Amino acid sequence: TGGSILFNPFMFGFDGTSNVDSEKYRCYVAIICALREILDECRINIGCKGYIYIQDCVITIFDQRRMNICFKSDVYPYVAAKYGIRDIENIEHNIRNAIGAAYKLCLSDICQGSGIVKYFDKRPTNKEFLLRLTREVYRRVWNESVEFARF
Repeated sequence: TGGSILFNPFMFGFDGTSNVDSEKYRCYVAIICALREILDECRINIGCKGYIYIQDCVITIFDQRRMNICFKSDVYPYVAAKYGIRDIENIEHNIRNAIGAAYKLCLSDICQGSGIVKYFDKRPTNKEFLLRLTREVYRRVWNESVEFARF
């Protein structure tokens, strides 16, 4: 799987020469749009260092096509490699900080429990948050369009 797991426009093998590639690329774009919308609802903005790591983790989960995933061996190493980070704990730390900030903000009077954070009774772990986020992206993309059902 190697390079195809990393976050880039060609991760699904898109080269623009076939309908299959075009469908995969449209699927990828739909996933990214839904993901960014959900992160915005959670008040995690692109200026947050963990934002891009969260995004890449979700894309990696989709690429692996399974939810029973070990983040320390199946997800974080790919994200770390993409950014040239040697220690995956930096990835974990930045994601944890982004989730913690979103959780506090979304439970405050400002957001009144918005986004997927409202589904948690306490601050979620990275794994809980990322898997819930992946499920929500999947639900939004595939409920909105039948053409993506072949993913």
